[in-house]
Amino acid sequence: MYTNRALCYLKLGQFSEAIEDCQQALLVDPGLVKGNFFMGQALVELGKFDDALVCLKTGLLLLMSQNITYIFPHLVTAHELTKQQRRNFGEDITSAIRYAKKMVSTGEPRLSGMAN
Repeated sequence: MYTNRALCYLKLGQFSEAIEDCQQALLVDPGLVKGNFFMGQALVELGKFDDALVCLKTGLLLLMSQNITYIFPHLVTAHELTKQQRRNFGEDITSAIRYAKKMVSTGEPRLSGMAN
């Protein structure tokens, strides 16, 4: 419930509210990939790149522990770009995060050649 509303807040540009809902969701279930991912995206939008890195890294670790490999390339790209551009955040990382978010929230099929 919280991550669904957080996604709505993200789409509305209400990033602080999205973070609050992600925090609530993670209190209920600390293993939520979407909770970490959406919070990371909201933090990026607020320019809090160091905090966003923590959330994205946590999301990556959770994905690895849950063997959800189809989203790895997108989240890794978002994580790396955030590290590289934390002071000068451009459209490339925003696009990568939006694409990764779409993959997580819609459960789109794996990329060809990617194994579970």
